[in-house]
Amino acid sequence: LDLVWLAEQGHAVIGVELAERAVQDFFVERDVQPQVSQHGVFKVYQAGTLRILCGDFFALSREGVAGCRAF
Repeated sequence: LDLVWLAEQGHAVIGVELAERAVQDFFVERDVQPQVSQHGVFKVYQAGTLRILCGDFFALSREGVAGCRAF
């Protein structure tokens, strides 16, 4: 719920989830069709300002979170 709320407030939101099924279910539950792409080791699901990286949180690079103002 927090990811959606933050996105609705106008923030660009990045989530990280290891389980691809959880990412898919997240968008299905909201009846949203995300764009899916590959970025390095992460499969990226994006809809509007909400982006979920599917993969290992510990694989995030400094460049991958550059510009984040809150963590």
